Amino acid sequence: MLKLIPIAELCPGMVITRISQQVGPVKIKKSGLVSSTDMVRGLTEMGVIEVEVDLDQTVELESAEALLPSQTQTQALLQGKYDSPGHYDSQLSDQFNRNLFLPSVQGIPSIWSVYLRQSVTFASVVLIGLGLGFVGANPQSLLFWHMGANEVAVTEPVIEQVVEPESSLVEHEPKVEPAKTDIVTTEVETQTVVQDDTQIDVDDVDANEEGVELTGVQQDEPVNVSPELLARFNKVVAEFGNNNFSVGDDATESVVEFDDIQRIDQLPVRYMTTLPSMAFTAHMYASRETDRWVRVNGQRLQEGDVISDKVQIIAIEPQRIVLSYQGEIFGMAALTDW
Repeated sequence: MLKLIPIAELCPGMVITRISQQVGPVKIKKSGLVSSTDMVRGLTEMGVIEVEVDLDQTVELESAEALLPSQTQTQALLQGKYDSPGHYDSQLSDQFNRNLFLPSVQGIPSIWSVYLRQSVTFASVVLIGLGLGFVGANPQSLLFWHMGANEVAVTEPVIEQVVEPESSLVEHEPKVEPAKTDIVTTEVETQTVVQDDTQIDVDDVDANEEGVELTGVQQDEPVNVSPELLARFNKVVAEFGNNNFSVGDDATESVVEFDDIQRIDQLPVRYMTTLPSMAFTAHMYASRETDRWVRVNGQRLQEGDVISDKVQIIAIEPQRIVLSYQGEIFGMAALTDW
């Protein structure tokens, strides 16, 4: 017999034929045996309001507790049914742990002390890192602090003007050693005396009181030179006098400048169409003409050589090459192709 009942009256064991009323965007089509209260709860959560059941097919289900198998003592022991709180003797525990070199139960730190120690360690590492980074970025600050700590207050001394007489100025004559040929020059440092505004003006001082010239011309005095040193000096002078210094060919080479020559792209058409192909891959310029060379079409050529029996190399300059073709002189940039 079919009967419409609300979802609240639905019990496990009933057979649902169809769902008559429900709410929600998804339409549920459920039919079959209701096996548990969880299924009824699920249908309610999905928005089912009323269902149609067949009372003739209703069956009686066993309880869930009867379906569960009985547990053995081992399973119950593993699940902790026989556990009981332990009672420890603190004195016995301390003695036992001291013998095994292990901390006692009372010596184990609390969780707050562990977190506090970790926090202090982390903060110390961060502060030390920031300090090292600041000192590394600004080393002048460390030097400034060091100088500030050792700073001592010093009173500036009052410098008074002292006018020395002419007799106190002594001329220093250089000493001449017989075994050395170096000329020792005595440098005279002039000291500037700072005076107050209340003292005597400089303009009132007599020019004769300013000092005596210390770098005067000294009179030639006989110097005792050893005969061995004099003979060695005369020998060196004789050797240099006999040498004949000749000027090399490089100094007398005439430098020919090509300033007003035309470029290769400015040549007449009849020359440009008959020029051979040229690919410059290396360019070496030197002050000596014999050391200048270029590599064109895989061949190393110097000034005066001919490219493909048609184009002659006139000059190799730092930034270009001067060529001649059928009496026409033109320039070509270095390391270019034609």
